[in-house]
Amino acid sequence: MAKAMADESIPGAVVAIVQDGRIGTYTMREPMHAVEARLPSRQFARLNRSVLVNVDAICEIQPYFRGDFAVVLRDGSHVITGRTYRERIRRRFSLV
Repeated sequence: MAKAMADESIPGAVVAIVQDGRIGTYTMREPMHAVEARLPSRQFARLNRSVLVNVDAICEIQPYFRGDFAVVLRDGSHVITGRTYRERIRRRFSLV
């Protein structure tokens, strides 16, 4: 399973790719939305400004404050959805 994390506010941000418990870091020269566009949309979901996740890595999606969601990943980590992406997550995973 792979998860990509970055900070779009920093040009050339460092991206951490987490796969099977191993972390690799890479310097990007493009924004996360460009990385997202290159990945298969059926396999990856954007959870917030900094996180793209392989949908196979999602274990559970829980309601969180103000309509957001807490996404629990198989490695035990939690990612909170951003308000920009919560409706997309709601529709994609048929959440009420």
